[in-house]
Amino acid sequence: IDTLSDPTLVEGWLKGQQYQMIIMDYLLPGLSTEQVFEWIRDHQPDASVIVVTAFPSVDSALSCLRARTYDYLTKPF
Repeated sequence: IDTLSDPTLVEGWLKGQQYQMIIMDYLLPGLSTEQVFEWIRDHQPDASVIVVTAFPSVDSALSCLRARTYDYLTKPF
């Protein structure tokens, strides 16, 4: 299990070892969620992605569906 709290390091982190599952927040300060999804597709194509958000919306749910995420969870659980 690895954790990452600095969103500026996401792309470099995704280029490292291969992961089976990635759990991420939908809103990452300073980053576009669509860009993160693109990096995941490029560097972690086999990973299942679970997105968690405290601000659910139809737009964010559709974005996750388009990115073929495994699940979309709203906070609080």
